[in-house]
Amino acid sequence: GKMVISWLENDKSQFKKIPIVATEWTTPAENTVHWYQPELKKYINKIDAFIATCVKSKKGIKNFNNYNGKIFLVPHLLNKPQSNYGFEKEKFLSVGCISRLSPEKGIDFLLGAWKKVQDKFPSASLHIYGHGIDEMHLKELVKALNIKDSVVFEGVFKPLYGIDEIAKKHLIFIQPSLFESIPTSILELMARKRIIIATNVGGVCEVINEKYNSGVLINSGSTQEIYESLINIFSSYEKSLTLSNNAYNVYKRKYNLSNIINSILKIYSTVCNKEKQ
Repeated sequence: GKMVISWLENDKSQFKKIPIVATEWTTPAENTVHWYQPELKKYINKIDAFIATCVKSKKGIKNFNNYNGKIFLVPHLLNKPQSNYGFEKEKFLSVGCISRLSPEKGIDFLLGAWKKVQDKFPSASLHIYGHGIDEMHLKELVKALNIKDSVVFEGVFKPLYGIDEIAKKHLIFIQPSLFESIPTSILELMARKRIIIATNVGGVCEVINEKYNSGVLINSGSTQEIYESLINIFSSYEKSLTLSNNAYNVYKRKYNLSNIINSILKIYSTVCNKEKQ
């Protein structure tokens, strides 16, 4: 943020001639305001164009950050799955969560719900992938809730293709975030035919909703809804197969890598040509 502001507030003529296209990966809103430099709104309209990864982020750029320039809607760039992913029933009670370990990711609520899940399904296990400032707090919370035997902190994984190895280990993944754009991990897991439970924040409802029947959408900050959604899925293996296939169909329809790359190149070309005129 500081680097962007430093660039935008510089009035030297050589900088004015360089077009700027920014990509917004979160959703500008009241609950994300602390992620932005306070003076950003003063300079934001010096940016020539924005790329938003979902409709909710596009609205936030325009309405919350007061940007009046061109905003292009382009989905995430995703690496293609490296293999086919089966649906092995013996892994059904092994749940994954890929997340930065920080307060806005809602892991506290997941752990609170998991206490009840463990009581009902003692053989179920929760595997958390990631690290962050909240890690020590979350590990202490696991001890306090007496769920340490069923919760595993797996740490970080290899970038780019580490997701493939994780997807092979679990059929169900949960994203309990309090705010988001669309988490990349959700899309990567949909591409690998995994079952997704996610909170209705940011643009998540653009890929997981009743129309697509591509996952389970819940309200953020609700341990009860996390618990109920997990129990419902554990109780219906056949229904989960439908969610899995529908999730993959959404990925195939919306996230064609070649089309997305061509869209981004076209945006840069358009902005650069405009500057030359």
